[in-house]
Amino acid sequence: MRKKYFIFIVLCVYTLFSFSQNKNEFEDDFSSIIHKDDVIVNLKQKRSNLFIDTHIEHDSLELMLESGTSGLILDEMFYDNFKDKSLFNLKTSNKRFRTVLAEESIKYSGTCELHVGDFIYKGPVFILEGECQNTRSIPIQYIKHPKNKKSHISLDYNNKKIIIHKKLNKIKLNKDTISFSYNKDGEPIVNTKLYFTNYDSDIELIGNYIIDFGNTSLLYLNTNIQEVSDSLSSRNIKFDIARGRDGKVIGKGIFAPKMNLFGKSYKNVSIGITDKLKSIKEFGYIGYKAFARPVTFDFEKNKIYFW
Repeated sequence: MRKKYFIFIVLCVYTLFSFSQNKNEFEDDFSSIIHKDDVIVNLKQKRSNLFIDTHIEHDSLELMLESGTSGLILDEMFYDNFKDKSLFNLKTSNKRFRTVLAEESIKYSGTCELHVGDFIYKGPVFILEGECQNTRSIPIQYIKHPKNKKSHISLDYNNKKIIIHKKLNKIKLNKDTISFSYNKDGEPIVNTKLYFTNYDSDIELIGNYIIDFGNTSLLYLNTNIQEVSDSLSSRNIKFDIARGRDGKVIGKGIFAPKMNLFGKSYKNVSIGITDKLKSIKEFGYIGYKAFARPVTFDFEKNKIYFW
């Protein structure tokens, strides 16, 4: 099954429990690293995800900002109406696009280099069958500057913007840096230590985590990994119920008054728990909310700069 299906995971989880997350806690003056040639893209927050209102060439659309998918996700309706199909290098596909809650058929897959608003997208592309506007998304790791096609991107979480740098002024970036790599599905992963508390219990897990901007939770843990499951079951953990928009139970959650990730401290965090990620080998997913502090991603050298 693993060979037949191309597995994507998009975690758009809506929970009944909500806790305050580090809002406006960090300085967000990006002026020290912005160059006149940098491209600034405004984001909007909808259904707890981040979206870009943009256009591909001259066709307008809304794209969810992602990183936990392997390529640009479009649908057959958009592609059929797109005028210049020569910009896509596609082949017929019989693979599947999967989320935790749904599954769609991929009609075409391939590569493309496109003008998306003021930036360039260069990377894999997947066209889903039919009309699937809610799954249209763009992975940040393939977003390029229009002049040199380099991928140096800062996330301004508080002001909901991304800054696509023509070049990085590393003198302004401190040495608080972590490295990341990619799994075989093209998703960025970071090996790090996770520590969190839950009432009278504390948990420490060292492993690989997928950086997933489509994940609405700051952190999501995969209990199909034995070490994760054993660690949670061996402690007196209090679990909360997580539900989808239709009210159905889709998983569990943990309230963590204190959490440490990347060596950074977080307070009052909602951690999602699921056993539905059976094909995923990583310990879990790190959502965009983990990058509320000013951060720059160097997708050319696989570095993350906290500053």
